[in-house]
Amino acid sequence: MPAGLYIHVPFCLRKCPYCDFYSNPFDKDLAQHFTDALKRDIAASSAGTPWSETTFTTLYIGGGTPTVLSAPQLQGILDQCLSTFQCEEDIECTVEANPETIEDEKLKILYDSNVNRFSLGVQSLHDDELRRLGRIHSVETALKVFEAARRVGFRNIGIDLIFAIPGQSFESWKESLHRAVALAPEHISAYNLTIEPKTVFAQDWADGKFSSFPEDQEAAMYEYAIDFLESQGYEHYEISNFARPGFRSQHNQIYWDHSPYLGLGPSAHSFFDNCRAEKVRDVHEYIRRIECGESPVGKDEILSEEKLRAEAVFLALRKREGLNVNLFRKRFGTEVDERYGDIIKKYADMGLLERDGSFLRFTRKGLMVANTICSEFMSP
Repeated sequence: MPAGLYIHVPFCLRKCPYCDFYSNPFDKDLAQHFTDALKRDIAASSAGTPWSETTFTTLYIGGGTPTVLSAPQLQGILDQCLSTFQCEEDIECTVEANPETIEDEKLKILYDSNVNRFSLGVQSLHDDELRRLGRIHSVETALKVFEAARRVGFRNIGIDLIFAIPGQSFESWKESLHRAVALAPEHISAYNLTIEPKTVFAQDWADGKFSSFPEDQEAAMYEYAIDFLESQGYEHYEISNFARPGFRSQHNQIYWDHSPYLGLGPSAHSFFDNCRAEKVRDVHEYIRRIECGESPVGKDEILSEEKLRAEAVFLALRKREGLNVNLFRKRFGTEVDERYGDIIKKYADMGLLERDGSFLRFTRKGLMVANTICSEFMSP
């Protein structure tokens, strides 16, 4: 079974107002203490079960902004992961980057350190929208970094884009998509902006600084993205993700397939068999525990059979091919309709779910309300 290794780097130059991932303002000394602690966590995790007996097929360094770390720090993390854990020879190795934190020398060191997938947080190809999102890079900088990554040798580059930004027009979204495709990345993620609790945007929205994005316009933007990207040769393989044939994100596929993954770094999650664990969501406490020889796990949970089934359904439904009902039966010893028949019939009658052979999946119309439907499978 494929297994993924995730490293969470908890630093950013500046926190984006819409982001709810755990991160801290970058501090050079703290970053070095974190890197040292992370290496000890890597060593301890690779020596203990079950991860000492696991062969990893993907390595993903995310955050935060991993590329705020120096090139030697990143190189040291990569080298230790690849030499300490059992890894497939052709492991997919991804590093996330924001344009303002990367330059040619760092790109070359990453490439020479066996990184074979580069994920760039572009978000928009309009400077006014970047400012609205609180991003500190410009369109020009993003384009230069993309071109530099190609020159260095990266042949698998993904870019992230956001739509339904306050004040964004349908035309500007179309322009961002067209400019993105002109770059010919192998992968494009297109996310609608969601207002997450406890973020700056959530407070701004509550204070009336901007209003909710019109649902019909948001749906139109999403549908246009699907139609346009598919017309340009991208497979729509997950709700928000599009890839050239052969360039799907193998690491994210592990999450959607409910396969095992190990997370290292503060707030990182792990999943194996029926157990989920989360490292402490505080970089100072993470470092302290590791330096004192204590476990950096903040909380863990043994998942019930019912919760495992529900997660398997809603994660699989995120994929465009949907849930393989035969695999579900083999894994859980029951038909998906025995437990979720009422929910499936309800949304099938509404034209939001459909069956295609042994797969249960969203219809095109169902994609527009996928999160609402998925949440119903998780209800007690």
